Amino acid sequence: MAWSKKQIADWKLANKKGDNVPRVSDVSQRIDSKWQPPEVDCLKINVDASLVEGQNSFTIGMVLRNHHGHFLVGKTLKFVGSVSVMEAEMTRIFEALNWTQEVASGRGVIVESNSLLSVRAIQQEQENLLELGDLISQCRTLLRSNGRMSIRFGKKHANKVAHMFARIPCEINSFTVTQSPPVYMLETIMSEILMI
Repeated sequence: MAWSKKQIADWKLANKKGDNVPRVSDVSQRIDSKWQPPEVDCLKINVDASLVEGQNSFTIGMVLRNHHGHFLVGKTLKFVGSVSVMEAEMTRIFEALNWTQEVASGRGVIVESNSLLSVRAIQQEQENLLELGDLISQCRTLLRSNGRMSIRFGKKHANKVAHMFARIPCEINSFTVTQSPPVYMLETIMSEILMI
């Protein structure tokens, strides 16, 4: 009992809120975990995928926002097929890069995904002979064809709105485009704008 009490007392002391100076790791983690706007006059597409085990389909959600964090348009796509998580991750990036050409109107666009493995696979110039190699190659081709388009990794906590879009009901092998966000997403979008 004495040892347990000492452990609790030590833990409380170590986590004491008395010194209002945040640790560097805490500050950088908070910054990385929130949605970051693109540069001025650029756009950002956050993208996410939703797979449900046992279902023969997966859904992709994409959200386009400007440097103020304002919602411009969202898109949900649903595909038939049972795929691996990595294939769904790579497909979502490919679809976002394709969509960029429709919605960007010559502006710079960042496609942000919370799949570090997928982003690195596209950014590395190594040939990939796995079954995803062709999809990776297509993503690289799209990026090379448009010098104003880039891809980067963003943490899951900074991708909440796209995550919610990936859960919007959609017919298989079709898509839904939304010019204004559903009401239940407004609070999340506004909180991200206020944190900019």
